[in-house]
Amino acid sequence: MFAKSQSYCSTGAFGADSYGQKFAFLCEVSLGAVQDVRTRDLSDKPFVLNADRHSVKTSHTQHIPDPQSCVYWKGRTVPMGAPVRQQQSDASDVYNELNYNEYIVFNSQQTCLRYLIQFDD
Repeated sequence: MFAKSQSYCSTGAFGADSYGQKFAFLCEVSLGAVQDVRTRDLSDKPFVLNADRHSVKTSHTQHIPDPQSCVYWKGRTVPMGAPVRQQQSDASDVYNELNYNEYIVFNSQQTCLRYLIQFDD
């Protein structure tokens, strides 16, 4: 599921020595109670998070982490491997608003920076 984040990274920020190199932060995030929304709900201004929720998850995506390829580490679910195409619940429900799930947290205290990843594009 790194492909989505990879597109946000750019090259050349650190001079000629880093040509072709990209960097990304990997954070641990406490989602708390999650509010499922469709992307069209987020475009309504202003978006209001329900009072009993701590984060937002976009639903109706084309791909999801493969449940068969998840590992459990220190009480957390970590998706591994290639994503799988999400099954439609019925013909009227279209899963094409986004390619991948996205989570949004509004409070920076719910995040903890863990790693700086350097990679070639």
